[in-house]
Amino acid sequence: MRIRKSTIVVLGAFLAFVLIVPTLAATPVKIGYTASTDSVALYVGQKEGFFKKHGLDVQLQLIALNSTLPAAVQSDSVQIAGPSTPIVLQAIEGGLDLVAAAGGASTSKTATNYAIVVKADKAISKPRDFVGKRVGVPGFGATLHILFREWLDRNGVDYKQVKFVETPFSQMNDILKAGTVDAVISADPMTTRIVQAKTGTVLSYFVQDFPEGMPTSVYVTTRKWAEANPDAVKAFREAIAESAAFAISHPEAAKRAVGEYLKYPPEILANVYLPPVVAEVTPERLDTWIQIMLRQELLSKKPDPVAFIAH
Repeated sequence: MRIRKSTIVVLGAFLAFVLIVPTLAATPVKIGYTASTDSVALYVGQKEGFFKKHGLDVQLQLIALNSTLPAAVQSDSVQIAGPSTPIVLQAIEGGLDLVAAAGGASTSKTATNYAIVVKADKAISKPRDFVGKRVGVPGFGATLHILFREWLDRNGVDYKQVKFVETPFSQMNDILKAGTVDAVISADPMTTRIVQAKTGTVLSYFVQDFPEGMPTSVYVTTRKWAEANPDAVKAFREAIAESAAFAISHPEAAKRAVGEYLKYPPEILANVYLPPVVAEVTPERLDTWIQIMLRQELLSKKPDPVAFIAH
């Protein structure tokens, strides 16, 4: 039986495809995140296919508490996670060998995602007025607690003269209304809900007073995983950068991605602030955090930011 030349070509192409396909298989990566707009690049990357484009088979894993993300990475429950920068720096000092795979959300001079909200009937109009007052923060030693204390310090107020009360976001409106606290350090969508309920008013979007580009979150993995998967780390960083650029140029599509994961109602989603994401992590961008945390005695020694960055 004669075999046509065209048939041989087709069979050859098929065999070549079978041999090549295994090398093209996407790298499976489970990524831990918390329900926050800080994770906007993750939502966009998954919904718009940027992770697949860069050869990653990503599964997003919702984890309730930001503070548990480093431990989830260390235990390999997830391979990458995006905790807040202070949580990461404290975890490293505590002995976890984590490295930065990519940068996350960053501060901006136009940021409206974090706010100082004061009770409507309280005479608080300037930093000095917080002396002796009770202020609700979402967690002791968390990002907003640290930044607000630094904001007070930069405005000549000793934050030790302010009483801080740990107040979950979900309870801020009720606790402020009851007078348990005089102000809260809030984030959207809770800020919008407090203002709409006329429980409080925004005194300041205080993060605007900080340097542009401070990473409020950072995507980390273990050093062991990063060294074993350098191509996956590089691909992840590139996908995050592409997702961040997409979010800037297509804000409505980015908001739809946020809405899919955070389940915000339309009236909140329409006005939600999407923080800028800077995929590159540099020692200079980390140093501001390190200096603040050293001053507040949240770190006992200065970590090496160069050793922290995966290459």
